[in-house]
Amino acid sequence: EGTDIEIVTVESFMTGETDFSSALSKMRQAEPDVLLLAAQYTEGALIAQQVDQMGWDIPMTTQGSLVQPAFCALAPSTCTFVGQCPIVFSEDVPDAYAFAQKFASYEGSGGIQPSLRAAATYNAIYALAEAIKNCGDDITRANVRDNLAQIKDFPILGGTTVTFEPEGYVHLQYVTVTV
Repeated sequence: EGTDIEIVTVESFMTGETDFSSALSKMRQAEPDVLLLAAQYTEGALIAQQVDQMGWDIPMTTQGSLVQPAFCALAPSTCTFVGQCPIVFSEDVPDAYAFAQKFASYEGSGGIQPSLRAAATYNAIYALAEAIKNCGDDITRANVRDNLAQIKDFPILGGTTVTFEPEGYVHLQYVTVTV
């Protein structure tokens, strides 16, 4: 609402797919101004590689995992993405970078980088702990809920904040990233 965005085509795919040439050809024929990619980094990198192989010079945008270092390692150097996410595991964001390094060095991680879900879970636990702490000695479901709804501008991993509303809405600050 309130935007002049026209969706010219939508193409879906299944996790694990590797050939996106048919879908990309259909999208190219629709002549979009921007390609919005809603994908995890493995499929996103394959799509970016295939866009590059097609010689299709189109701006791409995304949010989430396609602005993380794991995607950057797989994507062609010729592609540019502008995306938004609540946490970027980059040296430019020291606390998130330290979290990613600690996560990857944990014996049970297999050396993989954390997902946004891991960081979101980390943030949720700290926000919940803050709400419980604010309950004092009267820790009940209702009090935890009420105290959670009172949390405003709570600092979270990634150098941003979270605010909760009484209705249950969450307001997160997002970081815009160009890859």
